[in-house]
Amino acid sequence: ITIVSHITNTPWNEKYAYVHDCNNMKGGTKIFNFDKKFHVSPFMPMDIKYNWKFTEPKDFLYVSMDSFENNNFNFNATLRLTRKAWTPWALNKILLMFPPTTIRTILAIYWNAFLLGLKRIPFYPHPVTAGFPSPADDFLEFDLSLDKKLIKHPSATFFVSVNGNSMENAKIFNGSILLIDRAEKISSRDIVLAVVDGDFTVKRYRKIGDKVFLYPENSSMKPIEIIEGSECYVWGKVMWSFNKIK
Repeated sequence: ITIVSHITNTPWNEKYAYVHDCNNMKGGTKIFNFDKKFHVSPFMPMDIKYNWKFTEPKDFLYVSMDSFENNNFNFNATLRLTRKAWTPWALNKILLMFPPTTIRTILAIYWNAFLLGLKRIPFYPHPVTAGFPSPADDFLEFDLSLDKKLIKHPSATFFVSVNGNSMENAKIFNGSILLIDRAEKISSRDIVLAVVDGDFTVKRYRKIGDKVFLYPENSSMKPIEIIEGSECYVWGKVMWSFNKIK
């Protein structure tokens, strides 16, 4: 479950979405604490922390936003929504009210900005950024460890370099780096690192009836049958493939 808060800053007509992940939260009010990432008002700085609360949708839905600057409380804004049935009359009423409500809201924004300007409230210009704001920013991880992300069994995990093009249709090319996990269970159609007559090879593992084959991902090459008692066996499962961007 995810709550998406879609924000528009009126003077610049820019849009941003705060994405609130609720997967690890149980029922009831959802509370989120995060830094401000989108410039909305020229009278509010960017170094602000938010505390947002969303009640569980029932007959009413409350959205509360607390704003803090330097750990000092700035203000609270609360929105109260009432559940109503979708009837033709209710939908037509919304369509009729939308234009005047929008115009009234925009005029109120600029009127209050004018009053704040007269009071010489500190002005914070629109920050210059390289790129565009993205809702994915809420999920960026700056303390990134590839070991933690990619490796499940450290003592059984190895890297190998590919030599050859037998798996090019699976996006595994000559020079690709593969992450191999020897502790992972092998299933039919997995890509594996196998040993055939004493040499390593990367192929797709397929079990057809009582027979096991190693299939290349290259139409010019033939599959290899793993015969019981032969020097041919699976060494580990290919978990990841890394290719250099040219």
